[in-house]
Amino acid sequence: MGKAPKRIGLISDTHRLLRPEAVTALRGSELIIHAGDVGDPKILEALRELAPLVAVRGNVDVEAWAQALPVNAIADAGEVQIYVLHDVHDLDLDPNTAGFGAVISGHSHKFGRSERAGVLYLNPGSAGPRRFTLPVTIARLDLNTNPWGVEFVDLGKVPRAAGFLADRRIRDHSHLPCISPQGVVVDCGHEKDKNQQEETEGESQRPENCNGQVHARSKEKAGGEG
Repeated sequence: MGKAPKRIGLISDTHRLLRPEAVTALRGSELIIHAGDVGDPKILEALRELAPLVAVRGNVDVEAWAQALPVNAIADAGEVQIYVLHDVHDLDLDPNTAGFGAVISGHSHKFGRSERAGVLYLNPGSAGPRRFTLPVTIARLDLNTNPWGVEFVDLGKVPRAAGFLADRRIRDHSHLPCISPQGVVVDCGHEKDKNQQEETEGESQRPENCNGQVHARSKEKAGGEG
């Protein structure tokens, strides 16, 4: 049996568009997970050229080729089992009880992370056509660190996004990245205010202590899910 993957690239909601920046950002992945709404089988072919791929079917994947994709899947990362589905609201099991360390989903086009009952929930956001003012993003999950490293890459703001060799990982499990006006991922200092909760959907989601930086989710507007 081969070595268990530790550097995992996360992508979702490509909707027929695989940006060169996404390909570059995913280079160096030992496993890639696509959380659905692929749109074109050629996207899966291109991703398989980078690394082994686990992909699920999204609600727009209705053509004949997509019927071969499962609605949910399990990505095996050795000691860590990862549950993959398109819409987290369709989750019909208890990931903690079932032994999963992480749940990967898409659908909302909004990147995000949370942790419940010891399970990490990640949404890499949308890497396809831009929707409203939402950023175009992928994510990277690094299981080599403790706690696991999570990085969101805004493909529209970070020029020449590098792959896993980039030294821009967010290692603190409580962090979401901030992006400076120059497009650089910076530390928001969330650790100083863990009690600050996310505001309700449709309101500003910029943390209080981003120190003047532009948070990647700060100007999102509530919209329908695709």
